[in-house]
Amino acid sequence: MSSASPASASRVAPLLPLLSSPSLEKNGASSMAVSDFLDVCRAILPVVDNLGVAFAIVRSDVGGNIDRVAARLSSSGDVLTIEGFLEACIKDGDIRNNS
Repeated sequence: MSSASPASASRVAPLLPLLSSPSLEKNGASSMAVSDFLDVCRAILPVVDNLGVAFAIVRSDVGGNIDRVAARLSSSGDVLTIEGFLEACIKDGDIRNNS
């Protein structure tokens, strides 16, 4: 089994601070802030770009979802956690089955 090359490790290094960012406490359980979640999602987009043309649709879909979540977050800035964000979306009827 081979280990990761130094070049691949250097590509992953910028993601580590995003993945270990301070979380918010809610009822004794940790929860990720929506803004941190969006930062991680944006950081992953270049990885999808490197997968080639076959993943262009996936990249477009993920990028569009990031834009929609960011727009909703900016219009309802009082929601700080992923859980709170999803609860607000459910309450407002913004979550639907669109598969």
